[in-house]
Amino acid sequence: MKKFLLWLVIGISLIFIYLYRVDVIEFIYTQYIVSKDITITTSNEYAKESNFLPMKKTDDFFPENKQDIIDIFYTVIDSGVDSFSFYCLDKYKTCTDDVEAVATNTALSSAINNYVHPYNSYSILNISFNDLGRVTLSINKLYTKTEIEYINNQVEQIINKIITKDMSTLGQIKAFHDYIIEYTDYDDKRATEIKSNINNKDNISHKANGLLSNRLAICGGYTDIMSIFLNRVNLPNIKISTSDHIWNLVYLDNNWYHLDLTWDDPVLTSNRDIVIHEFFLITTKELEDKNTNKHNYKKDLYLEAN
Repeated sequence: MKKFLLWLVIGISLIFIYLYRVDVIEFIYTQYIVSKDITITTSNEYAKESNFLPMKKTDDFFPENKQDIIDIFYTVIDSGVDSFSFYCLDKYKTCTDDVEAVATNTALSSAINNYVHPYNSYSILNISFNDLGRVTLSINKLYTKTEIEYINNQVEQIINKIITKDMSTLGQIKAFHDYIIEYTDYDDKRATEIKSNINNKDNISHKANGLLSNRLAICGGYTDIMSIFLNRVNLPNIKISTSDHIWNLVYLDNNWYHLDLTWDDPVLTSNRDIVIHEFFLITTKELEDKNTNKHNYKKDLYLEAN
């Protein structure tokens, strides 16, 4: 009788294990094999650690839907790590497809990049998979450590030169906005090269260090230097991009405002430097009323602006 009960228990256990084998394997795999790999233990000093409407920080690296994947991408890139792995489980049948969809959707991946500090943003994002559902993100940063040191030193010098203790927050933004525009010329040659698909690696007008060293910039350079300043003075901000333009969005006095230094630095045939404030801290309605055709961004990706 005892042997019969023993074999009965064993039989029932085997049936149970067979029926729920996927769940059992996943539990063992995630709890005892990969758990040590799925925590971001440290973030660098440029991590925003902020939640936004389209994406938020997460500590769950076993996604169950596409939004989870977006949150993981944002969390990993924002943290400043160079490489990180998370896991697609069998119960999420389209997980790897959705990972690839997020990574290859240019507007979406650019938006994720725009929500992080420029120093943690990537120039190239590589993705690899293994047979056990492991997904590895490898991040090539846009800025090197040497470039970051140079930019920080230059920005600090500018702040000490133009910012005074009695200035309001708005006054500080305006002072930096005006200084950068007066200091910089729009790099029309580089803009033409990009439109002609000329890959000029020596021209870094799309980066903040290119603006500071050469006094030339296209929209990426203007936007990054302003974002770096806004982060330096602890103002919430993101970048907004379309297929061929990028500008800043900053949170001030309980509202989000657009800030476009590129369009406030007009290219004049007379070569005169002037500063305008047509795109200085304007609302989304004011931006839309201008109907520029260069600011038609995907609103579902930048919900703060709405």
